[in-house]
Amino acid sequence: MALTKEQTAIAEAIFAASYGVSIGKRAGEPTHVPVDMASMPQNAWLKIVSYGVQRTFNDMIGGSDTDVATKVAQTRDNVAEYLKGNVGRQAASRATPLEVAIRNIMRKLVTAKMDKEAKKAWDALEADERNAQLDALFAKQAEPVKAKLTKQAQKDVEEAQRRAEEAKALGTEVTLDL
Repeated sequence: MALTKEQTAIAEAIFAASYGVSIGKRAGEPTHVPVDMASMPQNAWLKIVSYGVQRTFNDMIGGSDTDVATKVAQTRDNVAEYLKGNVGRQAASRATPLEVAIRNIMRKLVTAKMDKEAKKAWDALEADERNAQLDALFAKQAEPVKAKLTKQAQKDVEEAQRRAEEAKALGTEVTLDL
């Protein structure tokens, strides 16, 4: 397989970079263990990259409190943003938590009414196109309906924040030493 110039540049950057694992930060004894990725065999690279891709996108969609359809839609949106070069917080920062929650509600309502062909067409849209359609559908709603949707979305945001705070507090109580 012949690599493009961009792929070659990416490979060169990957091999030129320094990698390592930080251990002991929470214990106040930070230690950096270097990892010589340039010397890793191909099977090790493939395992690390595969795990990294899985972990990156799983971490972005949260826990078990979200239904699978919403997680799939969010993951597709996140992948689309990464393909555009919008990574990390840069990709997520374009919409407020309330806007994301409203879109999630609208997405559930819209996709629940779709047949297989409509769902296939919906899934084929770019993330920005889907979000624009969801935003347009929300904007077309009567004011009392928008108010109800916004109220529910605000509850969803507050509930997610509450769960995150509880998990953080629990994390301070849990002993992770083996």
